[in-house]
Amino acid sequence: MKKTFELNKPYDKWSLIDYLEDILLPDFIYDERPIELPENSCFLEMNYLGSSSATEISVLEAICDESASGRRITTTQNAFRILRQHGISNAIVAFTYGTDQWRLSLLTSTLEFVEGVIVSRQSNPRRYSYLLGANAKTRTPYKYLIEQGKVDSLESLRGRFSVEVVNKQFYDEIAKHFTELVGGERGDQKFEGLLKIQGNEEASVNKQEFAVRLIGRIMFCWFLKEKKSTQGQPIISEALLSREAVQNNPDYYHSILEPLFFELLNTRHRRRVKPYSEGRYGQIPYLNGGLFSPQKDDYYYPIAKNGDAKNYVSISDAWFNSLFDVLESYNFTVDENTSYDIDLSIDPEMLGRIFENLLAEINPETGESAKKSTGSFYTPRDVVDYMVDTSLRYYLLNHTAVSEESLEQLLSYGKGDGLEFALTESEEVDIVEALSSLTILEMIIPKLIQFNDCKRAVA
Repeated sequence: MKKTFELNKPYDKWSLIDYLEDILLPDFIYDERPIELPENSCFLEMNYLGSSSATEISVLEAICDESASGRRITTTQNAFRILRQHGISNAIVAFTYGTDQWRLSLLTSTLEFVEGVIVSRQSNPRRYSYLLGANAKTRTPYKYLIEQGKVDSLESLRGRFSVEVVNKQFYDEIAKHFTELVGGERGDQKFEGLLKIQGNEEASVNKQEFAVRLIGRIMFCWFLKEKKSTQGQPIISEALLSREAVQNNPDYYHSILEPLFFELLNTRHRRRVKPYSEGRYGQIPYLNGGLFSPQKDDYYYPIAKNGDAKNYVSISDAWFNSLFDVLESYNFTVDENTSYDIDLSIDPEMLGRIFENLLAEINPETGESAKKSTGSFYTPRDVVDYMVDTSLRYYLLNHTAVSEESLEQLLSYGKGDGLEFALTESEEVDIVEALSSLTILEMIIPKLIQFNDCKRAVA
C-alpha cells in the first residue's frame, strides 16, 4: 500500500520512494544498497536508493548525526566527497537528522576526468535544499515539487530547485503589497492605495518612501523573530509579530509596530519608558544601525507630542493581515546562503534585494536618486564570493609562505579533499596567525592591483 508523501511530516523512506516514482521522476528505478562511508564522515549511514536515466539523477538518503543539522557546509562537503568517490555528478539526497525536520536537496556538479579517471575535484558544485517536516512552511515546495508534476530532464529538475524562482515569487508578492499600500497598477490590477497620510494625499513619492521603510523594517523584524536564544526564545515574539498579533491588537500599526520600531528597537533599555521597559518587551534589543530611527516623514514625534496618532498615518489592519499571511507561508532562515550551499528559504540577503527593488518601484528619477543616496545596489553573491576569495588569496600569498595552489584549494569549494596540495602543520599555523591579524583595509588596499580582475567578473 503506497504512503502519501506529506511535506510537513518527518522523513519516511518509503513515502519518498513512492513520491519519486509517482510524482516527480519519469523513470525512477528503485535499487537500494548501502554506501560505504569514509573515515570522519558526519553521516551515520548513507544508502543509494535508485536512479532516473531521463534526468541523469541518482537518489540517496543520508542519515546524519543530529548535531550536523547546524553544520550545513560540512554536511554538503561530506556529501559531495562521497558522490565524487562513486562517480555521481547529480543527485537528489534526503538528509535526515533524527528530528522531525529534514532536507530534500538537489546536488549538482561536473566531475573532472584525467585519462578516463575521476580526479579529486568537482566543477561548480551546488546544493539546493528544501526544508521539510514538522513546522516547515510547505507552500513553495508543494508548488514546485508536487503541483507541477513530473520533470522530463535535469534542466527541468534544476528549475524546481531554483532559488531565483523562489526569490522572484516572494518578491512579486511583497511588491504587490507595496502597490496595494501606495496605490497604482501592477499587472492587470489597479489599487487605490490603503496608506493615508494627513496633508500628503497627493505626495505619492512621500508615501512610497514611507512604504519602503515600513516593509523593510517589518522584514528585518521578521528575521529577528526567527533568531532564537540558546533557550529557544525568539528576539521578537509571535505575540507582537504575526497574523494573530494583528487580530489581537486593533489599529496594529500604532498599537504595536510604532512602539516596536521607535520605543524598543531604537531606544536603549535604560531610556525606555513603561510599559516598554518590562514584561514581554524585556528581551527586545536596542539596535543602533539607524533603520529604526524615526524619519521626518514617519510622523512619529508629532504623534508622541500631540497624542493624535490616527490623524497622521492610517494603515488598515487588513493589509497587515494579508502581508503576514504571505510571510508566514515561507521558511525564513537567519543563516545567509553561500553560492555553494543554498537553502530554498528566505535568507537575510533578501532584505537588500527588497530594499533596492522597492526603491526602483518609485518613479525612475527619484527612484534612481534614492538608490544612489542610500548606496542600495545589490551585488550578486557569486561576484562577492569572487572578490572576497581573490582578496584573501592575495593577502595570504603576501603574509605566508603557502603556495598559491594550496590557497586556491583551501578557499574554493569542490577543489578536492585537500590532499593534492595538503597544508603542513606549520602552514596551517601561519594561515591562522595571518587571518587573526587581518583587517579590512589591510586586505583591500594592497588588492587594488587586482581591481581589473574584479571588474571583469562583474561585467
